[in-house]
Amino acid sequence: MQKNILSLLSFSLSLPFLMGFDSTQLDCAVLPHVLTIMEDGHYAQDVVTPSLKERSVKTYIERMDPTKTLFLQDEIQDLQNELVANFTRLQRGDCSDLEKVARLSVERIEENERIVRERLGNEFVLDKQLKLQTDPSKRNYPASEKERTVLIESLLHFQVANQRVLETDLEKISKRLVHRYELASKRARERREKRDVPELFAAAYAAAMDPHSDYYSADQLADFQIQMGLSLEGIGAVLRSEDGYTKIVSIVTGGPADKEGSLMPNDSIVAVKNEGKEPVSTIDMALQDVVKMIRGKKGTRVTLTIFREGASVKTFQVTIQRDKIDVKEQAAKISLQSRKQAGKTYKLATISLPSFYKEKGGGGRDSLNDMKNLIREAKREGVDGILVDLSENGGGLLDHAVSISGLFVKEGAIVGTNEKQQNGRDQFQVLNDRDSSIEYSGPLVVLVSQASASASEILAGALQDYSRAVIVGSKNTFGKGTVQHFFPLMEMGAIKQTKGMFFRPSGSSTQHVGVSSDIFIPSLYDGYELGEANLDYSLPPQSMPSFLSDRVNSRVRSRWTPVTEAQKKVLSQRSADRIASNSDFAELEKQVAEIQNDDGVVTIASLLQDSEEKEENESGAEDSNDIFELQKEEAINILTDLIELQQK
Repeated sequence: MQKNILSLLSFSLSLPFLMGFDSTQLDCAVLPHVLTIMEDGHYAQDVVTPSLKERSVKTYIERMDPTKTLFLQDEIQDLQNELVANFTRLQRGDCSDLEKVARLSVERIEENERIVRERLGNEFVLDKQLKLQTDPSKRNYPASEKERTVLIESLLHFQVANQRVLETDLEKISKRLVHRYELASKRARERREKRDVPELFAAAYAAAMDPHSDYYSADQLADFQIQMGLSLEGIGAVLRSEDGYTKIVSIVTGGPADKEGSLMPNDSIVAVKNEGKEPVSTIDMALQDVVKMIRGKKGTRVTLTIFREGASVKTFQVTIQRDKIDVKEQAAKISLQSRKQAGKTYKLATISLPSFYKEKGGGGRDSLNDMKNLIREAKREGVDGILVDLSENGGGLLDHAVSISGLFVKEGAIVGTNEKQQNGRDQFQVLNDRDSSIEYSGPLVVLVSQASASASEILAGALQDYSRAVIVGSKNTFGKGTVQHFFPLMEMGAIKQTKGMFFRPSGSSTQHVGVSSDIFIPSLYDGYELGEANLDYSLPPQSMPSFLSDRVNSRVRSRWTPVTEAQKKVLSQRSADRIASNSDFAELEKQVAEIQNDDGVVTIASLLQDSEEKEENESGAEDSNDIFELQKEEAINILTDLIELQQK
């Protein structure tokens, strides 16, 4: 969750350093001041420690060579030692050591282009028996130049096999891959000519503090603001760069990718093809450049080549028609259904809340009013219980999470924030629901997943701490429990800085651990290492004394019935029995086990076999929507059980 607050105080502090610079490019002379601003007021890294130096240098070098195809083992160690030892040069505005790494990376990228040209130009024969570790984090840097060449050749075979999904003519594949390496060399040279090394190091320094702090160049900030706009024209997918691949983090509810149905979190985009143009490989491409290729005008189509690891390695294509992604598509929605149980028919409502949102401009839609209206609609329909679906909710507006929590309780503490102030001291503040009315007091179940993050964890955590609802779904939510602020840097972009941490009314932090479900429902997410705890340099969780409120329930007609531990035990056993006898869940369990056991090693033969058998459906991918509906269906079953228990 991001608090998009431009702190005037921090801005005024940075202003004297930056007033003399009218460039939109961050240069070495300004870099020390930007690093100081990053340190000042950060929740956990407000001083330059030896560990921070080592981490920032390591991150910078890794970002220069994300696929471990450029530098050798001994070079990596020497470069890291040299940069750490000479860190004071950076703090004086001397970027010569950073430039040394950048120069070497350009030389190696050009060398890789030469190797590829030679191999593809000499009657190239695809080695079907070749194996490749596709996850760079699971392989070492090459020990010698010979090992590096072998790695480049192995990657080339892997890329040719992937390209078979797009084209069977080897000559055309060769031309396309040579062009891809030409573009990589060109981008590397342009990066050096632009002298954007200070910007690259500023971003690495921020990432070394924690996963959510960042530096945005002027161009990146403009892109970020476009992506945050609710009327973005594109495919509706949140992307990240990881180990040289562009990976899908999440799918925007109601967006084109969501409607198409094939893409899933953790998929890698290995090529992008726009209408009337040749496919462009995105391996090792900057995320900003990939986003620009995918984004486009409403009504146009883009074809993505997807690489998916797991039960079986798949390379397939997905064609998506771009559309406007607006608040109407991302707004909360209601669906009604009935369940028969023990001779009774129960009427149930599912309210899906994909984010905590507010449309720009006065009078627009927002998540709080939409939730109020949908709850009132459910009550008019005479529902016996409500399921709130937060399984795809990645966060949003903090105040809306507090107010929406208040729709289900009377009033009181919902969340606490502990934030670093300009004087260096921490300030703890409790955010309360001050509306004494209860909009809905009946049986309540909340569905969460590992994709539920930040503000959604605040809502789920508060309802759990007060025993107001049964939390079901993944074992834990994402665990993003930190607070970020944005600080502008004149014309040179902006800094996103972690300033604090969230705390549940019980006093525990959602950081790392998230919210643990009362009842576990298996999901395909279980196969992946998702969550804050898996991110590099994430901050450890903390705790505070409990600040639970005694005003959350009413003594009159609108009083709600707390969920008891005994009820949770019965609900859990009933759910476990249903899941154990359900063949769809048994199949899901197999898929999860295969994903977890995947070691990242791919054979060229398996890639070729998959491309030949991709006729199983139009895209070669299963519809991901059907897989996640299984979890939602069981959540409805649990709600039915809860109604029965509470009525008794």
